[in-house]
Amino acid sequence: MGDSVCEELEDLVHFSVPDLPARGYVVMEEIRRQGKLCDVTLKVRTVARDAPVSLGANSMLIGC
Repeated sequence: MGDSVCEELEDLVHFSVPDLPARGYVVMEEIRRQGKLCDVTLKVRTVARDAPVSLGANSMLIGC
């Protein structure tokens, strides 16, 4: 059993993209602006505007 674990680890490849989070946020913002993957709508009323402002969002991201 120990030998098979060592053989599997020989095929392991480490992949790293240091700026992936920064690049990912840009893509996610564009997807949000297009209204894709937005399954909830937040309605916010500010002091500056009496009418509520609606923002599309993804419930998984709000929960983070």
